[in-house]
Amino acid sequence: LADKPKKKKTWLIILIVIIGILIIGGGTALGFGLYIYNQVKEEATKDNVVEEVIEQAEEVAIGQEVSSSNFGTWKDVKVEYSPQVPTYTVKKDLSDTLNPKLVEGFSDEAKNQLVENKFIVTPGYDEEFFTLYDANRYDYVPSFITTDSILHNYHLYFNYLLEKVETESLSEALNKLTDIMLAESMDQYKELKDTKWQQEAEKNVAYYSVAKKLLDPSYEPDEMVADVVAEELAMIDAAEELTVSPLWGAGYKEDYTQYKPRGHYDKSDELKQYFKAMMWYGRMTFRFKNDQELRQAVLITKAMQKSDIFKLWDKIYEPTNFFVGKSDDISFYEMKSLFDEVYGVSFTTNDLIDEEKFKSLKEKAADLEGPKLNSIPVLGVTAGGNEDLEEEIKGFRFMGQRYTIDADIFQNLICRQVGNLDGTMDCPKPGQSRMLPKNLDIPAAMGSEVALNILEDEGETKYEKYPEQMKNLKKYIADLDQGTWTQNLYWGWMYTLKPLLQQFGEGYPLFMQNRPWDRKELVTYLSSWTELKHDTILYAKQVYAELGGGPVEEIDDRGYVEPIPEVYARLSSLINLTNDGLSSRNLLDSKDKDNLKLFDELVVNLLEISEKELNNEPLTEKEYEVIKTYGGSLEHLWLETFSEEDKAEKSTEDLLNEYPAALVTDVATDPNGAVLEEAVGYINNIYVVFPVDGTLKILKGGVYSQYEFLVPLDQRMTDTEWRKKLENQENVPPVADWQKKFL
Repeated sequence: LADKPKKKKTWLIILIVIIGILIIGGGTALGFGLYIYNQVKEEATKDNVVEEVIEQAEEVAIGQEVSSSNFGTWKDVKVEYSPQVPTYTVKKDLSDTLNPKLVEGFSDEAKNQLVENKFIVTPGYDEEFFTLYDANRYDYVPSFITTDSILHNYHLYFNYLLEKVETESLSEALNKLTDIMLAESMDQYKELKDTKWQQEAEKNVAYYSVAKKLLDPSYEPDEMVADVVAEELAMIDAAEELTVSPLWGAGYKEDYTQYKPRGHYDKSDELKQYFKAMMWYGRMTFRFKNDQELRQAVLITKAMQKSDIFKLWDKIYEPTNFFVGKSDDISFYEMKSLFDEVYGVSFTTNDLIDEEKFKSLKEKAADLEGPKLNSIPVLGVTAGGNEDLEEEIKGFRFMGQRYTIDADIFQNLICRQVGNLDGTMDCPKPGQSRMLPKNLDIPAAMGSEVALNILEDEGETKYEKYPEQMKNLKKYIADLDQGTWTQNLYWGWMYTLKPLLQQFGEGYPLFMQNRPWDRKELVTYLSSWTELKHDTILYAKQVYAELGGGPVEEIDDRGYVEPIPEVYARLSSLINLTNDGLSSRNLLDSKDKDNLKLFDELVVNLLEISEKELNNEPLTEKEYEVIKTYGGSLEHLWLETFSEEDKAEKSTEDLLNEYPAALVTDVATDPNGAVLEEAVGYINNIYVVFPVDGTLKILKGGVYSQYEFLVPLDQRMTDTEWRKKLENQENVPPVADWQKKFL
């Protein structure tokens, strides 16, 4: 528990943040500033609330589990280099390279592009990065180690560890929490029968009965709520419509297409059930504008004050907070503070249903800061009606979905925030409104001028207030401190990707100084971001609106590492935060700890090699061996993300066929009928011309392929569906035109 001096320090931070907000000014920057303020405030509120819960409880065993900061601390890895790579020339026919036969099958156009840009990307069909690098080793092809390949490996471990925590810890806790909240709701119903709060108590019984039925299909709800529960279950299982919720009633529309298990959640019945129940708890809002829904939130909060219930809720909330982030909606912490203020620390049922006290609570609840992101399909809110929208979406969620900075960027660059092409602001307006964002909005807001220029070329910046909004976003993001960027694994992943957006100048290898390289790095950025969104699809709020034959000849196959030291340094910090954080809660076994250490050792090797490359220092034979055996290192780490049962029963080829790198995720929704999908496909080939230890060579490595496309609302894609599309080459969407500068 935080002691009193720590609380004073926290509130001092809040004061500083408020002053910072006033200095920054501007609508978007103010919005972001208020978000950070609210997160700091939540931590202070949380300290007080948890302390009170513990003091009131008979069991006080949750004192050390209240703060997400207990998970781990980001530790910077030092980076030291001064770019001084010598320039070099390449003959037009590549005859001055050691291995021109590697590209003898290329067209003249492709060879010319390779000579001019010193690199080229070609379509590939490897299902994982390690197969490409293993083939290089056996064919004596000098390897080019890409940031793509090592970032992909972090996705593998993040996804694997999240799934493992869910199946071995969170799923059981969720079942217990649902059972106890259902029983508590039934007790409240019996106590409040024949009072003005009877209907609210009954609705809560139905609310938890839906979750119970999702987790346990054999469960039979109480007769009084059986019909409405069956209606909700039918809508959830169909996952086809955006329509009125049977339980919430007229005026509350829910997007039931969101309940289609996606990401890693379609692997087993247990994961599917967990996904649906958590989606139910994460999406359904008890709105403060509706007295009945607010009363429901009050009853839920009252139940959650019991120590055993709070501990179960916190056992789920805090680990997911560490992986993804804090809830974007009003949670137990804020509601508990209101409770204490209005009802006192202890109160009777008569106090609870006292109309004057409820009126006071409602007034105070109206002053709470609402969610930053809108994930409710609100239809018919009038132009300029941001206040109406705020009122519509403000409310309590039992296990609210999480705030992420990329979703906030999207939120600020669509519809009512940017206006229309015709200069008006009334949104939505057919053919004029920006109903869905573009993936390039993210790197552009992060400071990539290349991404912003592409958006300008494609006409995306012509919406009335897009330039102004983008300017505000860029300024705010540029001013974020490291503490914000490293508060959890999601933010840390985004922070790790940022160095990819810099433009590389004098002193870097020539292939990195060519402007098409900037676009290649955009694909790396967007692909790793796609993997992040895929892995966290359940929790993050969505915005609405080895192989090879013998070599022909043995040659000097010493390779090269893509030299972006900051990426490797931050990735090392992220891996260690993952290891330390999960270990602190006993959520990692010894095997996983050891594998994360091996992963970090590989990343640190790449960091040290890349620094020496940029400093134009010779590599040791041991370092060249790290590059040569890179495929085997990746394969080992890849295999360790499978269960012992899978590894015993299936060959490497079988596992590759079942779980290739290709994946898909939906990132934004237009409630009028479209969903924005981001996907990663087969591993593409990258060929780079560079003198390794004085010998000009053509090196080969692997890079992501990345896609962005729209699908109908009721056709959100799973990984299996996307992989079949790729395998059969049926209606595979084209890559973005801007990628063709290097592809």
